Amino acid sequence: MDANPARALLALCLAACGGAQGSHGSAPRAPARPTHHVTAVAWSPDGSTIAAGSTLGTLVLWDARSGAPRATLGPHSGPITAIAWSTDAGAIALAATDEVTILDARTGAVLRTLAGAGSDVLCVAWGPDGARIATGHRDEVVRVWDWATGEALVEMGPVEPASGRLRSPIVGAMNVVSSVAFSPDASMLAVASRGRVRLRDSRTGEVRATLEGHTSRIESVAWSLDGARIVSASLDGSVRLWDAPSGGHRASLQPGAPATSVSFSPDSSRVVSGADDGTATIWDTGSGVALRVIRADPHGVSCVAFSPDGASVATGGWRPGVTVWDATSGARRRELTS
Repeated sequence: MDANPARALLALCLAACGGAQGSHGSAPRAPARPTHHVTAVAWSPDGSTIAAGSTLGTLVLWDARSGAPRATLGPHSGPITAIAWSTDAGAIALAATDEVTILDARTGAVLRTLAGAGSDVLCVAWGPDGARIATGHRDEVVRVWDWATGEALVEMGPVEPASGRLRSPIVGAMNVVSSVAFSPDASMLAVASRGRVRLRDSRTGEVRATLEGHTSRIESVAWSLDGARIVSASLDGSVRLWDAPSGGHRASLQPGAPATSVSFSPDSSRVVSGADDGTATIWDTGSGVALRVIRADPHGVSCVAFSPDGASVATGGWRPGVTVWDATSGARRRELTS
């Protein structure tokens, strides 16, 4: 574990400051998007810690109350694509290249590595039962693991849209599993692929329902803690709310730009979505009204997360570190950078 948590973020800062400069006598150009960015942000279930992963392959932990950095873990085998906390906040699963590393959140020690899938891991979810981890892969396969033993319990292959039958993977921009989310009782998985969300039995892989309506890749999916709703964010510029029991479509929210990430508030009354235009929007899930639009990052918001108490929202994007916002007023509470 690195004793200087600022070291990894320094590289992010340097990348972020390298925007293009207009030449003498010419109109200034818009700042170039930085090379590296924050790819994932998550609050620990007890609300004490905020974790963020980046394309540099580092995982940084901050004290959520003070904003002080606690540790920098890594760099790992490649860019971090996703992170997930264990239910007891004692461990963190992070996806990088074709494996998932499970770290002790206090010491940084590697507890387990989930490997052997042979395809890049794009998303990860820790089951509410605490025993299982789900991973989504570039080859459109979902795996459910016993994290304590490292055993792959279930492998769910891609499904033919028309027949519902399993088929061979076809690698492409749309043909990946871009997001997975467990239901609150851990019995089901919401799986985003090919512009659809499929609800699959987490133990058998059986498809129970298919949620259709998006016209482009779905970047993020989340399940409300009351189990009643599912939300999905797509590059088609929409955020859609679905009825979890029936799979029916409830509302289409329009953030005004390709949507990159979504997160439910703990009481399920609000959703925060991140978008490629740099905004984070807080929505009322009952009415579909935008309660607050936060101008979070001029280069784009890549990840968002509600705090466990619902009072704050964390955003990550193309500027270094993570920003914490008041979920009601939209005011900036703190910048987590060093």
